[in-house]
Amino acid sequence: MSRSERMRLQTRMKLVAAAKSVMARAGVEGATIAEIADEADVGFGSFYNHFTSKEEIAEAVFASQTEDLAKVLDMARQSTPDPALAVSFVQRLIIRKAYLDPVWGWFVVRAQGALPQMQKTFKERAAATLGRGTKEGRFNIPAIDTAIAITLGGLIAVIRNMLEQGLSDSVGAEFADLMLRLYGVAPREAASLSRQPLPAQLLAALHQAAGGRAQPVLTRGSGDQ
Repeated sequence: MSRSERMRLQTRMKLVAAAKSVMARAGVEGATIAEIADEADVGFGSFYNHFTSKEEIAEAVFASQTEDLAKVLDMARQSTPDPALAVSFVQRLIIRKAYLDPVWGWFVVRAQGALPQMQKTFKERAAATLGRGTKEGRFNIPAIDTAIAITLGGLIAVIRNMLEQGLSDSVGAEFADLMLRLYGVAPREAASLSRQPLPAQLLAALHQAAGGRAQPVLTRGSGDQ
C-alpha cells in the first residue's frame, strides 16, 4: 500500500470513528456531516472524498460494529457445546448489544439497509447452529430458513420495543425463551436455558466491542451485569 493509500485509509477510519461518536451523542438523524468532519479534524470537503452522504457513513459505522459483534457471537457458538444454550446466548447477546449501543440498535430498527447486513452477518451462523441442533435432536424445526426469518424479524421488533420503552435487556431472556419453544424445546427447559447467566468472557468481549461502555445511554437498568 502506497503512502497516499495509507493516508486515505487512515482518514476514512477517522471519519467512521468520528461518525460513531457524533451519532452516539445526537443520534443518526441529529448528526450532521459538518459535525462529523469537525470531530475527525478533517476538512468538510474532504468528507466527500470518502463518502457520498451521511447515510453512507452511517452504514459504515453499522457494518464495523456488526462485524465486531459477529466475532463475539462466534465465540459464544464455539464455546457452548449445547446448540440450544448457544442459541440462547447468541440471541441475548444481540439484544444486549443494542442495549449497550443504542446508535447501533436504532440503526437496526430504522435503516432499510440494516436488514440485508444483519442477514449477511447472522443467517449463515444461525443456519449452522439450528441445523446442528435439529440433527442432534435438540430442536424440531421443519423449515430452518423460515425459522431464521421469524427470529431475525423478532429480534428487530424486540430491539425497537426495548429502545422505545427504555426497558432492561432482560427482554433478551424472554425472547430466547419464546424462540427456544418455537424450535421445539420443552417449556420448562427453554425457561431454564434462557435464564442461565451469560458467561463473563462473552460479556467482557461484548462490552469491548460496544466501545468499552459498561452501561448504555438513557436506560432503566440491565438484566446481565
